[in-house]
Amino acid sequence: MSSTMLDFDLQFSASADGYSVRLVNSSRGSLPGQPFVLPFSQAEMTAFVDQLLVAPNRQSSLFQGRVKSFGGKLYDALFTGELRVSLGRCLDEARAQGVPLRIKLRLHEAPELAALPWEFLYHASRDKFLVLDMDTPLVHSLELAEAVSPIAIAPPLRILAIFSNPPGAGPPLNVEAEWQILQESLADLGQRVVVERLAAPTLPALQRALSRQEPHILHFVGHGLFEDEAGGGMLLFEDERGDPALVEAERLGRLLANVRNLRLAVLNACEGGRTSASDPFAGVAQTLLRQGIPAVIAMQFPISDTASLTFSHEFYASLADGHPLDRALTGARLAIYTRHGSSEWATPRLFMHAADGVLWRMDETAQRVEEASADADRTRAGLNALAALMQKPIVRDAVVAFQTDLEATGQQIELLAGLKDLHDHLHNVEFQCYRMIEGEMARFPADDLAVENLLDNELTLQDLVEKVRQSADRAVLSQDTRAWINDLAEARRLLRAALQGKDPQSLAGCMRLLRRILTKEPSRINERLNRTAGSLRLGPIESTLTIVAEQLTTVEASVDPEALRQLAAGVEALGRLAQTLAQTVRDHNLWQNLDVELRRVDAVLVHDLDELIFSWPDVRRMAADLRRDTVAPWAETLAREEEQLDAALQSLNLALVRRCFFRFRRQAGIRFYQVDAELKNLCGEVARIAAPLDSILRLLG
Repeated sequence: MSSTMLDFDLQFSASADGYSVRLVNSSRGSLPGQPFVLPFSQAEMTAFVDQLLVAPNRQSSLFQGRVKSFGGKLYDALFTGELRVSLGRCLDEARAQGVPLRIKLRLHEAPELAALPWEFLYHASRDKFLVLDMDTPLVHSLELAEAVSPIAIAPPLRILAIFSNPPGAGPPLNVEAEWQILQESLADLGQRVVVERLAAPTLPALQRALSRQEPHILHFVGHGLFEDEAGGGMLLFEDERGDPALVEAERLGRLLANVRNLRLAVLNACEGGRTSASDPFAGVAQTLLRQGIPAVIAMQFPISDTASLTFSHEFYASLADGHPLDRALTGARLAIYTRHGSSEWATPRLFMHAADGVLWRMDETAQRVEEASADADRTRAGLNALAALMQKPIVRDAVVAFQTDLEATGQQIELLAGLKDLHDHLHNVEFQCYRMIEGEMARFPADDLAVENLLDNELTLQDLVEKVRQSADRAVLSQDTRAWINDLAEARRLLRAALQGKDPQSLAGCMRLLRRILTKEPSRINERLNRTAGSLRLGPIESTLTIVAEQLTTVEASVDPEALRQLAAGVEALGRLAQTLAQTVRDHNLWQNLDVELRRVDAVLVHDLDELIFSWPDVRRMAADLRRDTVAPWAETLAREEEQLDAALQSLNLALVRRCFFRFRRQAGIRFYQVDAELKNLCGEVARIAAPLDSILRLLG
């Protein structure tokens, strides 16, 4: 599915006479700033927004005339003179190319204009609201250095929902009804979209949930605030006692930005949740974008239950189908418009920093996992059919000959799952603890916010220490290979001591231990994981099933033909599953080796270029091997970053080399994470065949 589109990028600024608007970028070039004169008085704007806060108005088709009048005046005030001509030409060009023209609004230099409901922009001569046309999506943007790129994920699309309604925090919200609406809206999507509710709307609970899983979307229902003196936007969570707890968007964004798969936040105050005409979520959305979240959808007005249900269903279903974000949102707006005849289609406001509106991609990595899941289902069905046939002596005799392989495979599957869990927990130690602690060290202990963030990190690290110990038992680590787990526990103790005594030295000691663990242990665990996967006896089991199926076909005429069909399909599927796992383990090992090399170079690059210059030929060779035989977008991106780093090394400009190296390492890290996630998912699929294997072994006695 193509996501190509043209941009019409507008920058608003305050001027001595009011405001100006400049065309920053378009397919027809740019334009200097021209005056922008608001077509309403402040009183008129306030009166219109106040009318939108009245539910019957938003839900009435009779209000559409008022909306068109407002949106038409705003459109005519914005698109005047050369800007109107340029818009017409860009629209013609977009139509000729068969692609949309995205209207981007940059309002951060004139923040008071953000209070205007720009989603009502209305082209009167064409009788068209821009945001209701697939060809003219509207996006709010910031002037950030670099647009984010999509990442590969495996289905389903995962949503983490937070419903926060602490007593005394404002108009009470019916969060249970909202939760029911969200569930109902997704009910017919099956396993394409999965939603989980955060048990307690507290920041520590959120951090722990993010460490257990990596959702793709955060869906928040509650109250938002915007206070200039407090530093901008805030969301209202609860503390451990259930009392209101204000969470600054900067603090929340720093937490969310470390969850690589999380690419979208949807912020919603349900009916009755607003107390003024201002948009408290706007400041939160902009801050989350600055912190690294690629996209935020903020509801700028309350939204009715019926419109909310329609929005959630159409929007999340469209995302699950792979549509770009702005296209999915336009589809949801159209659904509200056509089904309810209300103006609530303008309620969602999109803030986005994704180059083409695509947040996730289904590349070969995610596709392999999806196919492996289907193969695991077929393998389970084949093994279950075999278990049902075990009453026949011919089947039992054939399987007994391979009993040792069956037992060994079951044990290896359990070991493989334990090792992969260990690898994943160490990944979470790095992204959920180490990197966040590193970011707070300079401000500790003088900054209270840094102390609060480190308290959350301490809880996360405590949880991960326990998970690591459990996985180490599952992976049967010997005492001499699990000493680092004690170091991890000691790092957590030092973090607690640092917080209790406001002691920077203890915090530094914690970081030294974490750095030592993360430098060595992931690669060591990966080596054992590779050995375990390499010795996994899926091949002999496939041979067992093949022989049994052949014997039953030629000798035993009374065998259920459906059971035979399932057994044959299971044989074929198991062979594919074994091949997919073997290929992914090889890929994972190559990426692990490259990651180790890049970490080593990174550790000394702060001093000079010698180590990178010396190691660069090997790094390039490793990267070239990984890109071979693929035309996936990640390979093109990595090759481009590799060329830029190569050119920078020729210049011997240390600052330029560092910048290019970090970009190259980041792209390599993103791909390694995708392969790492694929291996994790594949281990889970392989583990699913352990249960029917166990059933067969029990029948053998």
